[in-house]
Amino acid sequence: VREDIFPTTADRDVTTTTAIFMHHSVNDQYVRMTGCCTNSSMPKCCCGISQNADICVSAEGVLRSWAVDVNGCSSASGSAMSISREDGGDGVTCHTISGDGCRANATICIHSTEGHFNSPSFEAAFRMQNDIGDFFARDACLINRGTWSAEDRSCTCEAASVEGRYCLVDGIASSNVSEVDGTERPFSSTSFVLILVCGA
Repeated sequence: VREDIFPTTADRDVTTTTAIFMHHSVNDQYVRMTGCCTNSSMPKCCCGISQNADICVSAEGVLRSWAVDVNGCSSASGSAMSISREDGGDGVTCHTISGDGCRANATICIHSTEGHFNSPSFEAAFRMQNDIGDFFARDACLINRGTWSAEDRSCTCEAASVEGRYCLVDGIASSNVSEVDGTERPFSSTSFVLILVCGA
């Protein structure tokens, strides 16, 4: 199942970095936070999903695998998950993996009461649309070492050779140093992934 989400190390360019922003609800009865598998001691997922794997991988486990296998974070003690957004009364807490070797953002937001984000509708159950926009805009801004302001949603270009809303115009090839870990990376390999576990 992990190979369905992202390629194994042998199948991919090790310079590829892909930011990931996951959202999952603790009380999702369709796709469990603890994962979906045939293990009889684990709660079952909806619609035969559990039949696709023998071992359950939790939502946090998927995030950690992505951070290590795709984004280069150290699998040793050099990288850790920390709270990046406290529950401000809306039942959502976000965790971000950062540390040695991490070349892109890997964040999961855990929702406490939204279920499968489908009741009464996705629009009503999922309230972090602006946060998603901010996440990807900030990551785009950091490609050329811009400074992102969440307050006014703007990117300030630090390098004189770049411009544009996210500092991606003109001279993009002149600066390819990751803001996350200071290592060089080709811009063509920078991409983003959003995973929302939801249904109709």
